[in-house]
Amino acid sequence: MYWLVAIDIKIWEDFSMLNKILSCAKEEKMIGVLFNDNLYDKINKLPENWLIYKMLSEIDLDPFEDRPPSANVIFSPNILNGLKEDEKSITKNIGYSILKRNEPPHKLYDISKLRVNTGTVSDFLSISSGKLRKNISLIIETDGEDIVKHIEKNSPKLEQAKHIAQQTRYLGKRKVASTFKAWDPRDESYAEELLKKAFKDSDSNVLPPSSIYIWDSKNETYVRFLHSGNWEYHGHDVEDYNEVPDKIKKRYNHWKK
Repeated sequence: MYWLVAIDIKIWEDFSMLNKILSCAKEEKMIGVLFNDNLYDKINKLPENWLIYKMLSEIDLDPFEDRPPSANVIFSPNILNGLKEDEKSITKNIGYSILKRNEPPHKLYDISKLRVNTGTVSDFLSISSGKLRKNISLIIETDGEDIVKHIEKNSPKLEQAKHIAQQTRYLGKRKVASTFKAWDPRDESYAEELLKKAFKDSDSNVLPPSSIYIWDSKNETYVRFLHSGNWEYHGHDVEDYNEVPDKIKKRYNHWKK
């Protein structure tokens, strides 16, 4: 699971907001930021530019290139309003880059509330150029914390005790209880860590993913987490490794129980 974030051109002028957004990218480790050398012109004008440079070296930057001269890019809502010509060009390059990328499937455009028309509450930004069209999530920032709230809202929560009655399965004709050795009702931190890693390993096009897998190195078994609604998940140890996706087994190199 990976979020590709486009930071609006005007946020690169606002240290307070930019600092919080980049801190989120550094902390989450699941966020890549679209970046181009043209943005250094904005950063260089910040008194705290040295700190921004340091943070950029600590996060995942995804470079974008200039669009073809003939490619016009249209946004709805129109985020080009109020921009200078050079800023419009960079914004169009960002939009075109998003249109050309299939991966990762989950993309965000982060923009200050001062940049959108009064009353705009859209959760999506529509981007088009010729036959290319995409709708991506639009984050309207008030103070740099909104992207943090969005990531938290769209992240899995372990609700093992709530769904403990569902921890049964059939082996042949026998109904047996599923085990989840990593889960301790007195301290769920390790199980929660596994859930977060499993979510990060997932590349599902659908949010939230219906089931995700991870290798539990402490108990030497694969764990499957099942979505049970409202971003809630509960886990169980995998009995049959054949059900684990090959990409997960390749990642952890455990093929047989």
